[in-house]
Parts: sequence; structure tokens; C-alpha cells
Amino acid sequence: MYKIGTVCEGPTDQVIIRSILDSTLDDYISVPIQPPRTAFGGDAGIHGAGWKGIRTWCRQEAAGEKFKGILRNIDILIIQVDADIQYESDAEVNRSVSCPPPESGADAVRKLLLDWLALDLLPDRAVFCVPAAASETWALAALFPDAPEIVSCDSNSADVFCIECRTDIKSLLRRLGKRLRPKLVINQGGRLKNQSEGYDARSNDLQDGWNTVTELCSQAARFDAELRTALNKKV
Repeated sequence: MYKIGTVCEGPTDQVIIRSILDSTLDDYISVPIQPPRTAFGGDAGIHGAGWKGIRTWCRQEAAGEKFKGILRNIDILIIQVDADIQYESDAEVNRSVSCPPPESGADAVRKLLLDWLALDLLPDRAVFCVPAAASETWALAALFPDAPEIVSCDSNSADVFCIECRTDIKSLLRRLGKRLRPKLVINQGGRLKNQSEGYDARSNDLQDGWNTVTELCSQAARFDAELRTALNKKV
């Protein structure tokens, strides 16, 4: 049995990661580290939620010897941050990277994570999960792979509207999933917000669609390969 720690932006990201693990492993225990398990009751913990919570966690809890101590207590550590944080003005990315290709922005965020961790390289049993442009992209590809909007960035017709470069994924999920109950995305106070209940209800579909996601999304295939490498090194 694997003991897998997760550091991610929020509850819906946790659902997506758990669905990926369910498609890959028969026997594991998931250990939410950031946000802590209490976040699922509405408490984001001492570091706060979202990518800024991960930044604070990395700087305060994971640098140097503390990071090594975390790895001593688990088998694999997954650290997830969406590539679209590069567009945030205070994310410390020098400049946003043109997309396609999606790996350019993902690489910039991976470098940022290493800086937050004060590391040059990740240890063998730690894995970055950097969806492009966001984890919702993977949900969209898993649930609606035949929708005309789903264009792989590896295709000959790829442009800024290819699936890993689009910045309107929540809007697409809301429109394509309008018949789903509970909903994946709702409009709350003029802002689109993910609903963890909706993601939970579709967790089996997310699990079953993971192979399709890795075919459509280069950064999903990258995470899948790096996760499997880390799992093999643990054996």
C-alpha cells in the first residue's frame, strides 16, 4: 500500500488527483497536507487556500530539512499548482509565456515551485502536478472529450484556443455540464466557482477518462509518466 501526500490548491483539485490515483493504483492512502483535511469542512488551514496557500506552505513548512522530514513519513508527495497562475500579477513569474506550447508556461510554474521550496531539484519521491492551463482542463477533457471545443495542443490546428491554452475552462465546464446534477461550476456573485459536490459526483467518470486526458493533454501525460516513475522508485 502506498501512502501518498497531496499539496494542492483546493478540494476540487484533490478530487481530480484522487481520481487519477484511483485509475493508477489498487491500494493507497491519501494524506491531504495542504489544504489540510479540515479544509473540506470549510477551513483552509493556517496557510490559506489556493496557490498562495501553497506558496506559504512551501516557504514555511517544506524548505530544507522540513521537506525531507515530510518525505520520511509518506511514500509519494504530489504538489499541484495550475499553470495559469503565471498570469497572476503577484505570482513572481517574470512574464507570462506564450501558449502553445503549453509546456512553456508549465515549466515556468515548475521553476517557481522549486524557488518556493528553496530546491534545485525535486527528490525522487516528490512529483509536480502542473495542469495546463488548470486542473479543470483535465476534468473537461475527461468528461466531454468529443466536444468540438476539445482540440489538443499537439494537433496541426492548435492555436490559443487549444485545450491546454484556453483560459475560459470554467465557462466551458458550466455550459457543457449544464445538465449535470450537482453542477460542476456555478455563478456566485458574478464569479464562476467550482463545486466540489459536482466533482465528487463525477469522480468515477474522471477516473475512467484519465487515459483520454493523457492523450489530449501533454501536461497530463507528463504528470502520469512522472508519477509512475516515482511509484516505481518506491518499490
